[in-house]
Amino acid sequence: MVNAKTDPSSKDLLLHKSNIKYYSSLEDKIPEQHIKHVVIICPEDDFDSSKPNELDLDSFDELSYYKHVIDIAKLSYPIIASEFLQNVLLIVSIYFVGNLGKDELAACALASTWFNIWNAMMLGMMSPTDTFLSQTYGSKNYSLYGVWAANSVIVTIIATVPIAGLVALCGPVMEFIGRETELAHAAGSFATRLVPGLLPYFLFKVLTKYLYVLAFNETYSHSLLSNAQYCTFRQAQNILAPSIWIGIIANAFNISINWLLIYRFGWGVDGSPWATNFTRAAQFVFLAGYILAKKKDDQTWLNFSCKNMSYEVMQPFYALALPGTIATSAQMWMGEALTLLASALGTNALDAHTIVGNLCTFLFLSFPMAIGIGASIRVGQLIGSQRPVDAKKCFHASMFLCISTQSALIVSLYSCKKWLSRLFTNDDEVSSIVLHLLSIMFIIMLGDTINVTIGGVLRGLGKQNWYLMSNLIPSWLFAIPMSIIFAFKMSLGIEGLWWGMLLGTYSSSVVGLIVMHWFVNWEDEAHQSLERLSSIGQLSKSSKMTCSLTSVSSIFTVAESF
Repeated sequence: MVNAKTDPSSKDLLLHKSNIKYYSSLEDKIPEQHIKHVVIICPEDDFDSSKPNELDLDSFDELSYYKHVIDIAKLSYPIIASEFLQNVLLIVSIYFVGNLGKDELAACALASTWFNIWNAMMLGMMSPTDTFLSQTYGSKNYSLYGVWAANSVIVTIIATVPIAGLVALCGPVMEFIGRETELAHAAGSFATRLVPGLLPYFLFKVLTKYLYVLAFNETYSHSLLSNAQYCTFRQAQNILAPSIWIGIIANAFNISINWLLIYRFGWGVDGSPWATNFTRAAQFVFLAGYILAKKKDDQTWLNFSCKNMSYEVMQPFYALALPGTIATSAQMWMGEALTLLASALGTNALDAHTIVGNLCTFLFLSFPMAIGIGASIRVGQLIGSQRPVDAKKCFHASMFLCISTQSALIVSLYSCKKWLSRLFTNDDEVSSIVLHLLSIMFIIMLGDTINVTIGGVLRGLGKQNWYLMSNLIPSWLFAIPMSIIFAFKMSLGIEGLWWGMLLGTYSSSVVGLIVMHWFVNWEDEAHQSLERLSSIGQLSKSSKMTCSLTSVSSIFTVAESF
């Protein structure tokens, strides 16, 4: 039993009915002096007036797995649509360049490889955004949501400067590592032309994260003593729809500008990076314009302040950014290292590897990654709102949904793999190699599904360091050496590289599952979320726990909501 009062006017700490079990488990962890009264808000019809100060904790049930699957599906599938449209842009560019010739495609491949190396670093650096936005929104601490969103934008702008310089070094680096001079120069020229579009591209990514978390509002069941509680997500159409429409418009624009610059103006392969830049700039302008027009009066509006960028405030962000950067980079760099190795096997092998690699990346980012984003958001919200049991169930539901979706996709693609092998090239030899690699790719896709779900959940928990452990060791101490042995020592060629990548993918899956099963303590993660969200620096040390608990728990209800 737990003491309860139905009058919220005297509260210091407000607990929602669905969290009584968990808060009672924190009884020994919360200093008594920080809480004067515990108030449980519940419907009048469900409150037993004969026992005004007692409620039976055992009568509350967590959400069912089925309900979590439905919730994560509602959250993820609109994200899939948005991410699919974003990733089609890459496929369109490869299609145009691939039809110019093998040499042009090879130059584009090396430049894209070099760009992806630093793009991965940037995405890892932005990974704390996933943690802080989802957990602050879950805790209904909207002012902090705006602070962390604004801080993420500032960090992105600053970090883009060195990233741009590194991208521009593509040509000299390719020549230094032994690529043919003509190919190295062509790749360097392509990469350098991508630099003007980097800032709008990265800012678009951050603002998209900002909208994804805002796209759904959480509502709760009014039944306090029912056998099964439930919650649903409402898609905020006026928030998420612009991301989808921007994707549709961007794709139409991208096709038009690629054709115009490459063929109509006769720029050839040089027209492709400029088309990419114009498309990225247009996307950012459209999205920023929408946010400025629609969100400026919202509680979650971006709160830019020099005070909020102090080291004391940003230290938790930096603490997550470092392992997040290394983890994401290790995962992406493995694929790009294989591309560099493929370039040593000849132009045909490189072209085939590029086609299959980009197709695999496109499918990965559009489907399982989108569900991973949904899992990250949902788990972060549940942890931020102090519902660790439901957060764990959400992880299991996300894994089931992701594997089911990916399996259906693999079956569909396998039936048309001959058509896929000729989609991006007219060269018979390259097409034949692509056909063989597709069979290996389908096996890899299932392992990627496990990895991306685990990665999304760990980001939502703020455990980028564990995500690093599950990626770095399998990728670099196992996958790369085995790829080299298969491809060069055992003379399996380009297929050997992919068999090595397959082993690395599944070894990473095994490590990730071990981490989730034996290392993640969901109750402790929820408690750590309280400390993380109170570290913004705006709370005094004496009242930090009180304020944090009040803001976190008050998210679930006000009396009027019943």
